[in-house]
Formats: sequence, structure tokens, C-alpha cells
Amino acid sequence: MIQIRIQTKRNEFVLEVEGHAGLGKKGEDILCASVSGMVQMLELGLLALAGLSEKNIEKKDGFLKLHCFFNQESDVLLKTFILSAKVLERQNPEKIKVFQIEKTVKQ
Repeated sequence: MIQIRIQTKRNEFVLEVEGHAGLGKKGEDILCASVSGMVQMLELGLLALAGLSEKNIEKKDGFLKLHCFFNQESDVLLKTFILSAKVLERQNPEKIKVFQIEKTVKQ
């Protein structure tokens, strides 16, 4: 199962993607390839356009975590990623889950 978690808090977000779909052998799983491509596009866009720093990215096999501040570019990129991820979730509900967590800040 692929799990995508997006935690947002006022002016920042943390994205975590982990797991495997298990629809095919490594290198032949179309769902894993789709999610990997989407994550790479988001990461590259955030690095090039939204000020994401390499130090705010953690990667391992089957896992990615990134922390980014919201600005106009990161907002559009993240919203587009979420829309795409939710389409894949609707098509493959037993293989991918998208969780959005909005954290409120107590004052």
C-alpha cells in the first residue's frame, strides 16, 4: 500500500510518501511508477520554483519526506499533486491512500 500524508500548518507543509503498490515486480508496477513520477515532479518544481532546500528532503527506498514553506508556487504545485494523487486513490482504493492533516496553531 502506498500512503501519502500531507500535513499543513499555517505557512508550511510536510509531505510523506511511503510504501509500494504491489501491482507488479519492482520496475514493472505502473502505480508505483505513476506516484514516483508525480513525487519527482513535485520535488523538482519545489526546488526550482518554490525555494525548497535539499536539506529539507529525506529519501530512502520507498520513502520520501519533504518540508516546505507555502508561497504562490508551492501552493499551486502541492494542490496539483494532491489532485493527481486523489485520482489515483479513486482508481486504486486498495493500493493507495491520501491523508490530509491540517494542524492548527494554538495562540
